[in-house]
Amino acid sequence: MELGTKEYKRSGEYNELVSLIELAEKAAEGVNSLESTFAKIRTRVLILLIVIYSLFAISAYIIIKYLKSDVNQLYEIIVILFALTVTALIFSTLVKDFNELKKGKAQLRVEKAILYSLLELTDSVKRKVFSEESRISFIDKALLQMRLKRISFNVDYKNNDEIESITRDIFSLK
Repeated sequence: MELGTKEYKRSGEYNELVSLIELAEKAAEGVNSLESTFAKIRTRVLILLIVIYSLFAISAYIIIKYLKSDVNQLYEIIVILFALTVTALIFSTLVKDFNELKKGKAQLRVEKAILYSLLELTDSVKRKVFSEESRISFIDKALLQMRLKRISFNVDYKNNDEIESITRDIFSLK
């Protein structure tokens, strides 16, 4: 669907607003993608930690049982060595996952900063495009506003009043 009245389509501000909304939508997709990837990694890390603790518990039980008995049982030693080997392999996977999370958090911060700056730019251009002297139709305004509202991302606003005010202004119907 094409937006904008014929006269206003020629306006650079209208085209800039549409372009900024498209960029913000892509940035929001990137943020959402990174956050879902982090959720998967966190789940995997939790499962691996449970497996490691279980293997340690099994190993500790067998070692304690072995120390109390006088019988030398080879299969219990093999089980302990196997459990410790698997634990070491899982631990290396955990280290890799933690490094991936660390890199990803930095990337997520950058993506969010890009998104915020795009939203800030979008707000200033939106104010010009939606001004009273503009010739943009109400339907086009509503469509652009809906696109802005669909930009969904999870942000912790508790400590950043500037970001909260920027997003509040952008998502308000003016």
